[in-house]
Amino acid sequence: MGLNDKLKEARKKKGMTQDDVEQKTGINKKTISNWENGVSRPDVDSISLLCKIYGIDPNDLFEWDSVKEKQQEGYYLDPEAAAIAQEIYEDQDLKMLFDASRKVSKNDIQLVIDMVKRLKGDE
Repeated sequence: MGLNDKLKEARKKKGMTQDDVEQKTGINKKTISNWENGVSRPDVDSISLLCKIYGIDPNDLFEWDSVKEKQQEGYYLDPEAAAIAQEIYEDQDLKMLFDASRKVSKNDIQLVIDMVKRLKGDE
């Protein structure tokens, strides 16, 4: 669903017509129609105003929360730990020897990597 559809849906959920929005915001009804039909896009200030009137979060309009949630849905809670774990994943010797859990800290993961590298004679 595009921004235009989300704006229209939010307005309708609020039980408002484009005329109602025009009266509350001072934004011309034709402009609102253009936004909702995908002809043009609102600027940041207009989006902020519409979100207040519709009672919605801008994150919902742009699906920013879903991106954030996807990052948080990763196996590791700490992004640095995830980067180190990627190193393990890419090195077959490390991958074989390490079975990480979700709560392992980046320091613990790095310790395992360092130990395995020493055992392999890489360092």
